[in-house]
Amino acid sequence: MEAKRHEVAVLIRAGHGTNDIVTLTNVCRRTVSNVRKRIKDGQDLKDKPRCGRPVKLSTE
Repeated sequence: MEAKRHEVAVLIRAGHGTNDIVTLTNVCRRTVSNVRKRIKDGQDLKDKPRCGRPVKLSTE
């Protein structure tokens, strides 16, 4: 999802409208609005840390 947010951010900075971005990236309008708000507020586009047990990776 982080890659999609980055792609949306690039299109926002290029001046595309919300409807254009939804059509080009196939994400919902809410995602575009959230990314637009994060950019406006100067927040990072990365995922926030989640609570709970960390994921264990197995070598199998």
